[in-house]
Order: sequence, then structure tokens, then C-alpha cells
Amino acid sequence: MPKKAHPLSALEVKRLTTPGFHAIGDVAGLLLRVDKSGAHVMKQWAAYLATSASAGGKKVMKWKRVSG
Repeated sequence: MPKKAHPLSALEVKRLTTPGFHAIGDVAGLLLRVDKSGAHVMKQWAAYLATSASAGGKKVMKWKRVSG
């Protein structure tokens, strides 16, 4: 079972300016992507969903990123 991140408040999300993916807590696999170009900061939600696949007779878990 994956670790859950500390839940972030709306104010904490608003103040995020460090580029990268940030776990927001409460929902496993839900991340906030922060991009910074110059003075502009762009934020997007990204969800990682677990999918199972067969590889040589073994079940393998893969993560698929869904952006929105």
C-alpha cells in the first residue's frame, strides 16, 4: 500500500511555486504538476492509475499518467 501524503489546504496549493509533481494527500495517485516559465506559474492535475498487465506469464503492475 502506498504512503499517503499530508493533505494540503487550498492556501498551501495556491502558494506552491516549486516546479515538479506534488502529492496533495487524501487520494493515492493524485498529483499537482507545477511548471514555471519566467514569472508565470502553471498548475495541472495529474492522476496515476495502476493497471495490471501480463509479461511472460507474470502479472505486472504499471502506472499510467492521466493529465487534465
